[in-house]
Amino acid sequence: MAVACSLALHALLVFKERPSAPARRTTQGTDTPLTVRTIPADEPPGPEERSAPPATPQVAVRSAAATASADPAFLSAVTPASLANIEYAVTRSDQRNQLEVRRMHFESDNPGHYRLSDGLSESSPAKLLLGAQRYVEVTGKLTASGLVPEELYEQGAQGAGSSDAQERHVTLTEGGGTIDRISLYYQFMFAPPRVGDAPRQVLLVEGGRTQAHSYEVVGQELLATANLGTQPAIHIRLTPTGSKGSTDLWLAPAFRYLPIRMRQTDEAGVTVEQEATALLVR
Repeated sequence: MAVACSLALHALLVFKERPSAPARRTTQGTDTPLTVRTIPADEPPGPEERSAPPATPQVAVRSAAATASADPAFLSAVTPASLANIEYAVTRSDQRNQLEVRRMHFESDNPGHYRLSDGLSESSPAKLLLGAQRYVEVTGKLTASGLVPEELYEQGAQGAGSSDAQERHVTLTEGGGTIDRISLYYQFMFAPPRVGDAPRQVLLVEGGRTQAHSYEVVGQELLATANLGTQPAIHIRLTPTGSKGSTDLWLAPAFRYLPIRMRQTDEAGVTVEQEATALLVR
């Protein structure tokens, strides 16, 4: 425990706010400051999670995958997190400055159920400048094979500069084979992908419509990040049927195969990239 506390004292200070939700909704987030570390499933969070940052931020990760070499031995199975909070800095290829700060929250405190939310930070430039309020919330079941979404709520802009305030509430049919985007991103905790896996098909529901997608493993990479250091990652590419656009995910074994970078490319070649800057996983 002394070693763990010593490592945690070198962790990054991260956000205190929850994902920004519309007034009519609430999310089961946490106000506890997060540190860039993973916590074994059987260890409760300790006071070291509130540690102040050092002058030179470092990353404290307690996971075998964090010490992987240039040819990382990726884990074939992990214990899915019961709590995951991730903050992402968002940029667009056609804009010079940071576009947004987003926060994702996952929890499974009810046996057999989970909740996911994705929203803008209160201090996000997009929210301050555009008045936009993007928010997604999903609830569903935890099964032996992973996440099964049941209720999907969406509000706000689908892209930068949009003033769309439409609300969408979708009930997903169990056994229908559909999944929302953020549940798919967290699904890899339950079924970590491996190089050589065959491409898979999925029906993705988003923005009030359902569209077939395929995803494949691009390869294993050592991913350099601004705040998390260099992390072994599995690169996944998700492609909608009949479209030139794509979504690339980099899943970190050190953080239970959660995405530490995401890049969406539209048909015109414009990219929106999200890179994790802070997280807590346990």
